[in-house]
Amino acid sequence: MTREEVWEQAQKQHGVASLFDKECDSYIYKGIKIMKCNGVFRIFNTKMKGDFYQEITEDQYKMFEEHGFEYGVYNVMTDNLQNSLQRITNKIQLEINIRNNTRHFNALKDMRGKVLKKFLEANNYKEKLINNGKNEINI
Repeated sequence: MTREEVWEQAQKQHGVASLFDKECDSYIYKGIKIMKCNGVFRIFNTKMKGDFYQEITEDQYKMFEEHGFEYGVYNVMTDNLQNSLQRITNKIQLEINIRNNTRHFNALKDMRGKVLKKFLEANNYKEKLINNGKNEINI
């Protein structure tokens, strides 16, 4: 599947936000921005920290091209959630080893539970997309 076909899937995806200006057309869906400027297609992760959106990795581009737009979005989402889980786990370790603040520790545990739940839901949906052979859009 080409990036243009991924773009076409993004256009048809239910719940996508459209952004159009003089130079570029783009769509945002679940933290992913797919942009078409002068015939060049680029995909950005809007959930990364910083002033500007970061372009996704080549491995993530492969997932979009192999499995389609929706699967690619959920793949990037699970990567983001996995990074969040790792950061929270590191903070919990720091809290246990150094600060020993029980309230902060409990808040971090709750946060980890919520992020883990989101991760599992996104991962299960991603697996459903593959198991159902559903590389296309659900409308």
